[in-house]
Amino acid sequence: MRYLRGLREAREKALLTQDELSAKSGVTVSTISRIENGLQAARISTIRKLAEAVAANPNDLIDWERPGPVMGGRGKAAA
Repeated sequence: MRYLRGLREAREKALLTQDELSAKSGVTVSTISRIENGLQAARISTIRKLAEAVAANPNDLIDWERPGPVMGGRGKAAA
């Protein structure tokens, strides 16, 4: 899981609202909002869906300076 930076900018450059991005990517509006506001990290599969929907390279959306949460067993974030 990784935090994203630049999703909002890429979405706006693609002239999409969060609702439209949701419809194109299959990612919920609430998830998009949390990711854009830095409140939630995204799974690689989600990053790919969002990047494809805004015609961006997934690597350009990832905040490489902010590490994602460490995952514990069964895909749950470790405490």
